[in-house]
Amino acid sequence: MPDENKKDVKTYVQFQLHRNVIKLYKSLFTVVDDMIQEQESLIKNVKDVHGIDISNLDYLNKDKKQSIRKKILDAGNDTLRDLDKNFELIDITLQSDKLNLLKFTKAVKIEEKTGGNFKVKGQIL
Repeated sequence: MPDENKKDVKTYVQFQLHRNVIKLYKSLFTVVDDMIQEQESLIKNVKDVHGIDISNLDYLNKDKKQSIRKKILDAGNDTLRDLDKNFELIDITLQSDKLNLLKFTKAVKIEEKTGGNFKVKGQIL
C-alpha cells in the first residue's frame, strides 16, 4: 500500500480517536452541570421546606465550575497530544478482507479505489 494511503487510514483512526476524546470531555462537562443543578435544587429545597438559607454553602459556584472545566480540558488536551505523539511512531494498514466483520452505523460507505485501497465514510461502532 502506498505511503499516502497508509496516511489516510492513520488520519482516519486518529480523527476518530480525537472525536471520541472530545466527546468524553463534553460528557464530563454535562456531568458537572448536572451536579451544579442538583446542588442549586438542594439549596432551594432546604430554604423552601425548612426556611434555612444555606446558599453560603454553595461549593460548586462559578469559580469552582471554571476550575473543574479547566482541569477537564487540560486532561483532554494532554490525552490528545499524547495520542498524536504516539501515532507518529506507528503505521496503520487496513485489512480489506475483514472490513465486512465490523459493525457500522447506517451512514457508512466503503468505496474500493484502484490498487486495493479503500475509502471509508461514516463511523465504525
